Amino acid sequence: MTRKEKFLTLVSPANDETLQAIQFRRENSLWLRESGRIAVKVLLALKKQGLSQKDLSNQMSVSPQYINKLVKGRENLTLETIVKLQDILQIEILVSSVKKEGNLSVAYNYQTNYIQSDYTSAPCMVPALIQVHVELQEQYPENEFISSNQLSA
Repeated sequence: MTRKEKFLTLVSPANDETLQAIQFRRENSLWLRESGRIAVKVLLALKKQGLSQKDLSNQMSVSPQYINKLVKGRENLTLETIVKLQDILQIEILVSSVKKEGNLSVAYNYQTNYIQSDYTSAPCMVPALIQVHVELQEQYPENEFISSNQLSA
């Protein structure tokens, strides 16, 4: 038996489970990252409110094991679960993407149907805000939208 053959008999073959786990993490890195961020928000809210994972599982009508997976950041959460978490823990998880137009920053909060904008320092950007407002109204015609600047008017 050659040295190479001896070496190959001593070295274990590649573990399929490990390779599959690596491939899974690569393919799902985006939602796994978001799940981790949500897990941190949930854990902080539980600590702040003095709740246990078991308390949360009872309020959500799910198993404690599911909550454990959730707070480890390994669960591909449904919108239903995210909305329940927001409602029970009174935290913001679903916040829209932010659209930037020059110095104008506009964010739409899906939970409150509220456009948060900052154009007071850049009044020339008002047309861009109006365009975003119109786009949101077209996309979600059943909702009424207001911008933060309208509240102060």
